[in-house]
Formats: sequence, structure tokens, C-alpha cells
Amino acid sequence: MKMNKILEYIISLKLKTAKLTRKQSGFTLIELLVALVISSIIISSLLGFMVNIITTERREQAKTNSELEIQAAIDYIARDLRQAVYIYDNDSLTTDHSDTGDSGIRDQIPPFSPAPGCGSNSTCRPVLVFWKRELKEHSWPIPDEEATKCKNHRDPCDDTFVYSLVAYYIVKNDGPTWSETARIARFQIEDGVDPNNDGNYVNQKLEPDPGFATFNLSGTGTLKEKMNQWTKAAEAYTQQALVLVDFIDQSTDTAEIPLPNSAMTTTEYDEFCDDRMSEAAQLVPNYTEGGFPEVLKTGSFYACIDSDSSQARIYIRGNALARFQNIDNAEYKSSLSQFFPTTNRRVQGSDLLGAD
Repeated sequence: MKMNKILEYIISLKLKTAKLTRKQSGFTLIELLVALVISSIIISSLLGFMVNIITTERREQAKTNSELEIQAAIDYIARDLRQAVYIYDNDSLTTDHSDTGDSGIRDQIPPFSPAPGCGSNSTCRPVLVFWKRELKEHSWPIPDEEATKCKNHRDPCDDTFVYSLVAYYIVKNDGPTWSETARIARFQIEDGVDPNNDGNYVNQKLEPDPGFATFNLSGTGTLKEKMNQWTKAAEAYTQQALVLVDFIDQSTDTAEIPLPNSAMTTTEYDEFCDDRMSEAAQLVPNYTEGGFPEVLKTGSFYACIDSDSSQARIYIRGNALARFQNIDNAEYKSSLSQFFPTTNRRVQGSDLLGAD
């Protein structure tokens, strides 16, 4: 009997100890709240740190992409310009054609003579316009025996050259395809292959592009005067002005953007290229030209042109900031200049037509 009581006492003691242990192993509400607050602080700090890393990475990637793209663009333009036989200056690009007196080609090329991709003078203006020699491989007709000889000796004796008119434009208009920044577009029309110079071209593929007409160097006057007398053919242009590079800076705030800008006077425009090139060089485009659209006064794509020596210095400024934030907040500021990469290149054309 005593043994049973002892066992009952031991069992009840064990049960009490187990209940007490279970109660002591839990958390109070205050402890849970404190743990939650501490966890939130740690997680928030980690999230902020991760967001900062991701944002920095996006900015650096956007900056790198812009630098690579504008460098590739200016390399492409420079290769193009090295084949230039004549480069038009600002006088030529701001004056319409006239049979007498001063003449230019403004109304002979896009946008004043529209082409797909550059049909409005309020959104598209020329910066570089030049003639170059374009290689046409295996396009010159030769007798069969000579063709065999060429093939055996790997001699390109059936290649020939034709002239092409090339133009680079600053373009700024909104649309679903491109960003809302500015961009650079390239337009080209070229001659066909006419072995006898009688209007009979080798085949349909080797006919001149619609609107193409070659320049005429006969007659009197300087080389510039002769080249400024060029007029297009009667057909409308069908060649597309193709975008070369996007995310070109669209900023127009004259208080912030570097020169050139719309606050410059006519005299300042005339003198802008003197130290950068020569006294004969002209700045293109010229924002003081009547009716020049405000939206294109960006100073992000321009050139100093010396037509007499067939030289050009090209300047491009990109906008990396617009790649990762709202376009309205992606305006140029000197404090953020690292996100607006710039490049420039001086190029000597081939000058095959000769200078005066």
C-alpha cells in the first residue's frame, strides 16, 4: 500500500515537471514582437543593400552600353567619310537650289525632299552630307574569256566604282520603335552601272536608286559652286533613312548642355570651329538658321566641316541616363556628365575631286 502511494507521488511529480518544462519552452508575445522588429530591420537593410547594388549595376551597364554604341557609331561614320570625295558645309545645307547666284542643296535632300524615315523638317535635320565612291563587285560586263582569266588569277577586273550621296541626320520624334531620346539616321542613294554611259544599265539591280542624279563638274566656277548646283532626279526618294544609333542626348536646356547650343550668336557660330579645325570650317547644324526646330537644338550630334580640304570633325554625345529612368528626368546636368558619354573624331576624306 505504501509502495503504491510512493509510485503515485513519483508519477504526479513527473507530470508537474513536464508541464512546467512545456510552459517555460514557449515565447511570450513581447518576445515575438521584439524578434519581428529586429528581423524587419535586418531584412530591410539587406533589401536596401541589394537594391542599391542592382541599381548601380544597371547604371554602369547602361553607361557602358552607351559608350560602346557611340564609339561604334563614330567608327562607322569615320569609315564612311574616309571615302568622301566632297563634303557639304553649312552654306550648302541651309540654301535652296538656284540656277543663278548662291545655290545649295537643302531642298534636294531629305527632309525638304522627303524620304522614308526623314520626311519632316521639324524632326529631322542633316549634319553630314557627302559624296563618296561606292565599290560594286562583279558588276562590270566583260567577255567570257576575260571572265575566265579574272577567275583563274583572282583579279577583280569585273569590279567598278559608282558615286553615292550619303547623309547623316539628327532625328527626334516619339514612336513605339525607338526611345524618346534623339538618334542618328543614315540615308544613301547611289548610281547604277552604265558601261557605255548611255542610260543602258547592266541589269535592274544595278540601276540607280530613285531620285539619284550625278553631279556635274563641267562649266565654270569653284568646286563648291559646282557641287552646290547638284539637283536630284525627278523620282521621289524611296530609300529608307536607317537608324544608326539610338539614345543620343535629347537635352536642350542651354543653361546646362555644352556648346554648341541655341544661346550662341551668329558670330559665335562662325567662330566655333576655328580652333577645332580651321578658319574655313563651318559648324553644322546651325541653330540660328530660321525655323530650326527647338527639339533638335541638342548639341549632341554636330560636325565642323572644311569642304575645301574635304575634312570633318564629328562630335556625338549619348544619354545613358535615359536607359534606366524616366525620359523627363534624363536631362543633361554637369553633375551627371558621366552618364552622357561623348566622343569625337577628325576624318580626312579622299578628296578625289580635287580642291580649288
